[in-house]
Amino acid sequence: MIAIFIWKKMAGIAMAVLLCISSLGAKPVESLPVLGENTKKAAAAAENLARGENVFRQGREETPQEYRLETVECCKIETRQQRQLKRDKKILQRIVEAEAGDQDIRGRRLVANVILNRVRSSKFPDTIREVVFAARQFSPVSDGRYYTVQVSEKTVEAVEQALKGVDDSRGALYFMWREGADSSNASWFDRDLQKLFTHGCHEFFR
Repeated sequence: MIAIFIWKKMAGIAMAVLLCISSLGAKPVESLPVLGENTKKAAAAAENLARGENVFRQGREETPQEYRLETVECCKIETRQQRQLKRDKKILQRIVEAEAGDQDIRGRRLVANVILNRVRSSKFPDTIREVVFAARQFSPVSDGRYYTVQVSEKTVEAVEQALKGVDDSRGALYFMWREGADSSNASWFDRDLQKLFTHGCHEFFR
């Protein structure tokens, strides 16, 4: 009798255990993630992405140093070019005013054309400044009138036209005001150069 009782008791306990397991559903236990190498890389990538978004939000202050230096240097080069263009334009305006300030707009433009033709010629320097200030080439530079003239609006317009390509100089590289030239210079023009045309008080040669 005792043995039967013990057997029934154990059977009851076993049944209770089975019922408990059945009610829990016996789902597999999920393992916790392990922070392995791939997980570390993913976390680092996410952090870099977040940092990159901040860079774009904050603008140029967060631009990498090498790109900032490159951009600044580019701007410096452009500024120097602009300064040179402005300087050369002013030089051209002053010499045109000094040489042809009493001429019509075409006469002034023709003087500008001669200077620009020289810049393009292999026989002369490569910049307006060097052409104008070359030794013994333009009397207003030699006698100082270049430095005292007041540039008029008509001269500004004539120079602007010449710089934009308006050119009816026929390739002239020289001009002369015969009444103001000494005889030796006039003789050289007539002997060694080809006269192209006369406009106003100036004769143009090549």
